Amino acid sequence: MTGFSALADRERFIVAYLEGIDASWADGRHTTSADKNGIDDVAFTRAVIADVGSHHAIDAKRVFATGPSNGGLFSSRLGCELADTLAAIGPVIGSIASDLAARCRPAAAIAVAGIQGADDPLIAGTPKSAWQNDNSPPRRTRGTQRRCTFSSSLNLLSFVSSVVERLRW
Repeated sequence: MTGFSALADRERFIVAYLEGIDASWADGRHTTSADKNGIDDVAFTRAVIADVGSHHAIDAKRVFATGPSNGGLFSSRLGCELADTLAAIGPVIGSIASDLAARCRPAAAIAVAGIQGADDPLIAGTPKSAWQNDNSPPRRTRGTQRRCTFSSSLNLLSFVSSVVERLRW
């Protein structure tokens, strides 16, 4: 689905595809099966990174996390809780749970490349209003909360009739 395997073969990097319990991750919203069952997916992810590192020569400064939807929300959680381990996160159609964002205090600065869609009608079967409230891109407050300076720019991509917003902290 991601094309990472072919890219990893060509560019010579390691990719690990983790699976959550009951096809869900404990992403911080307290609504997923993993959250409700007290699954510690953050510890699991940390253990997988350590295990891969014990068997392969990996550059610890180049470990990344990404995922779509619930996986995107979870990669945002990893950005909060594993910032000492990850170089960057790339959540896709899943930014950060509102309550997690309020308490997120990363141990280190972490790069984020967030990909959102303004026209998605649903996220995990919930109405668009829930998506807008719980899954909106972190804006100025998140950056300034973390002692960062902030700038923003909007670009219209006419070839796809879309807008790209670039946020920099």
